[in-house]
Amino acid sequence: MQRDLVKLLIRVPVALLLAVCPLFAQSTQDQPELAAVSREIKVGETHSYRKRLEASQFLNAAVIQEDIDLVTAIFAPDGKQLTESDSPNGNWGSEPVLLVAPVAGE
Repeated sequence: MQRDLVKLLIRVPVALLLAVCPLFAQSTQDQPELAAVSREIKVGETHSYRKRLEASQFLNAAVIQEDIDLVTAIFAPDGKQLTESDSPNGNWGSEPVLLVAPVAGE
């Protein structure tokens, strides 16, 4: 029961952040380029990265969760959310980030 409450307390802020992120998003120039990186993320934090894709280009990336349940999302150049990923593997393992770009842009 307590573990379910903790999961809920993590997921609700993440869901709210995903809903309002486009409103307060950094410009893409302020975001680091998507690359292999190891960074700590805490509950309630949001990390954003940019990647330039051409139309129809495929992106295949992964976020490795280590004792935290993460949700990933991809946003179009116009700020609209294109994907969201929250695998059922809990706090450990890979969270996929997959996209075929509908248009060119960052």
